[in-house]
Amino acid sequence: MRRPTEMMPPWGEGRRAKGTGRQHLRTFHIAFPYPAPQPQLRTFERANPPYPSSLPRPEVIMSLPGNHTFTERMIGAARVDPAIYTEVEHDTTATGQAAGVVAIVAICSAIGGAAGGPVGMLSGVVAALLGWLLWAGVTYLIGDKLLGGTATWGELLRALGFAQAPGVLYILAVIPFVGWLVRLVVGLWILVCGIVALREALDVSTGKAILTAVLGWLAMMTLTAVLLLLGAGVAGAPPF
Repeated sequence: MRRPTEMMPPWGEGRRAKGTGRQHLRTFHIAFPYPAPQPQLRTFERANPPYPSSLPRPEVIMSLPGNHTFTERMIGAARVDPAIYTEVEHDTTATGQAAGVVAIVAICSAIGGAAGGPVGMLSGVVAALLGWLLWAGVTYLIGDKLLGGTATWGELLRALGFAQAPGVLYILAVIPFVGWLVRLVVGLWILVCGIVALREALDVSTGKAILTAVLGWLAMMTLTAVLLLLGAGVAGAPPF
C-alpha cells in the first residue's frame, strides 16, 4: 500500500513525461553530435627529406683536403679510389706526403731487389725522386699544354706520387722464384693508378689520360736514351 506522498501521476502526465524524456534525448543528440574527423596532417612522401641544395654533398665533403690520414690516402690510392686522387690534388700540403710515398716505394724496391746495401738504397731513393719530378713535368707538358688539361705541375706531382702506393709490395720481390711475377703485377697496378691519377688531376677523359701516359712514357724513354748516349760519349772522350 503506497503512502499518500508517493501517489502515481495521472496517466496522461506520465505519458507526457515520457514523451518529454524522449524529446530531450533527441535534443541531446542534436545539440551534441559526434565529433567530426580532424584533417590529417600532411607527411613527407619519403622518409628522408631532400638534401638541401645549398649544402655540399657528402661525397664532396669527403673529397676536401685533410679528411684522410697519410696511411688512409696510400690505401685509397692503391685501391684506385678517384676521390683520394682528387683530395691530394687539391691539398697543397700533401706534396711532402707524395714525396714520402715515392721514397718508401724506392726503399721497398731496393729491399726486394737486394741491391747495393744502404748506399744503393740511398741512390735508388734519389733516382726515384728525380724520376718522379721529371715524369710529372713531362705529363704536365703533354696533358695540360697539348691535350687541354687543367692541372698544375704541383697537382700532378701529388697525384702521381700517390699513384705509386702499390709499389710498397715490391718488397715481396725478394721471395725466390716469384720476384719477377711480383714486379710485373705491381708494375701494371701502378700503371692503372697512374692513369686514374692523370685523369683526375688533368680533368680529362680516360682516353686522354691513357694517351698522356703513353706519350709521356715515350718521351721519358727517348730522354733516357739520349742521356745514356751522352754519358757514354763523355766517358769515351779523350781527357784533353
